[in-house]
Amino acid sequence: MIWSGEVDNWHEGDHLAGAAKRAGLDPAALFARVDEEAERLHAVVEANQIAQREAGHYGVPMLAFNGEAFFGQDRYDQFRWRLEQQGLTRRG
Repeated sequence: MIWSGEVDNWHEGDHLAGAAKRAGLDPAALFARVDEEAERLHAVVEANQIAQREAGHYGVPMLAFNGEAFFGQDRYDQFRWRLEQQGLTRRG
C-alpha cells in the first residue's frame, strides 16, 4: 500500500485499518495495543534505527548480517544465499 502509488497519504484516514483487516488483523485491537505500548514500541523503533545506521544503511526494506547490508526486496535472494553460506538450512 505504501509503495504502490495507488494511495496518497497512506497514514491518514482508514487506509491503515483497511490494510490491517486485509492482513487478518483486528484494527481496533491493533491500534489499542499501539496506544498502550507506545513508549516500548517507540524504544524498539529507535533501537532498530540505531542498529540500521551502525550497519551502514538508512532505508527500508533493509537487512544486515555480519556487517553486510542487504537493501531492498531485490536483495532477499542474496541475503538467503549469504545465510546458507554460513550454514543456515531451510525449515519445513
